[in-house]
Amino acid sequence: MAKGKKAGRDARTALVTGAGGGVGGALVRTLAKRGWRVIAIVHAYADAQTLNGIDNIEAFRLDLDNGDHVTKWARELLGDKVDRLDLLAHVAAVGPVGPAAQATDALWTETLAVNVVAPALLTAGLLPALRAAKGTVVFVNSGAGERGVVGHAVYAASKHALRGYADTLRLEETANGVRVSTIYPGPIDTRMLLQDTTLPEGPGRTTSSGRRAWPMRSCGWPTPPGMCM
Repeated sequence: MAKGKKAGRDARTALVTGAGGGVGGALVRTLAKRGWRVIAIVHAYADAQTLNGIDNIEAFRLDLDNGDHVTKWARELLGDKVDRLDLLAHVAAVGPVGPAAQATDALWTETLAVNVVAPALLTAGLLPALRAAKGTVVFVNSGAGERGVVGHAVYAASKHALRGYADTLRLEETANGVRVSTIYPGPIDTRMLLQDTTLPEGPGRTTSSGRRAWPMRSCGWPTPPGMCM
């Protein structure tokens, strides 16, 4: 596949994780169409190949469950490709389903690594570029980050932890001009939703899978420092 034209380093720059999924994929394509320089993080090589064929998008495969790799990659990106970062959007997540009593050590480890540790390490590594641009960090959380959800103990715990990290980061980085925003969507018609067998019936639109999905509720992006809790 031919590579798309790439925006220069003087363009507004965004880094988006989970760019191979429904929400992340839509975000990177929208930003690219608007002239942003987009660095897309994906899990599958096929997704990287597809996105690299789109103008203004440069895609990389990265294992978010490996903290050492995430830290090293962020350090190399900061040195070679990015000195200012206008937007860092954490979209990638895993959403295991099952009773709390059956959650294994491996499941806890992987979920917390991808949903909490990776965003924290990636943010820490890229903070110099975010501060230089007075940029915005966006965490795509979940309704499960605000309350318990039957059958989603591990996922909900990880999203509660992510909320705590984001709230603290906001307090610490406001003085540096970095804005931190958290979005709490309900179920969205993506591959993650298709794997969820616990979604209850209720008001909302019917998805392509015949399930129910609710519209996103957001505290807003971008928001003034300290306004999104």
